[in-house]
Amino acid sequence: MTYKIPAVFVCVLMACMLAILPGLAIAALQDGVYQDMGKGFHGDLVVTVTIRGNQVIDIKAISIGATADEFLPSVLKELVPLIIEGNTLEGIDASSGATFSTDGFFEAMRGVWIQAGGE
Repeated sequence: MTYKIPAVFVCVLMACMLAILPGLAIAALQDGVYQDMGKGFHGDLVVTVTIRGNQVIDIKAISIGATADEFLPSVLKELVPLIIEGNTLEGIDASSGATFSTDGFFEAMRGVWIQAGGE
């Protein structure tokens, strides 16, 4: 017994695959040290990221506001290992209780990611 697959089904399946595949591709990150800024709890945050061999190997951040961002250390402790381990910003949730600091950190990290050639 043979089965015939309707052409419409094949077209829909191919369209779905074409829509999904670009999102699966991981853009190569260019080696270098990149820096960008984001708005933290008490002012600006400066994030410095080192990339080598398409891998994030180091992330540092400092608060340059008039008052130190007391939430930044907990944000870094929680999020930096996840970013380095996964080599991505995707799927990483905000640090609990530190919304403004987390938002500023991710704002700067997205800028760094773009500078390094990521998507």
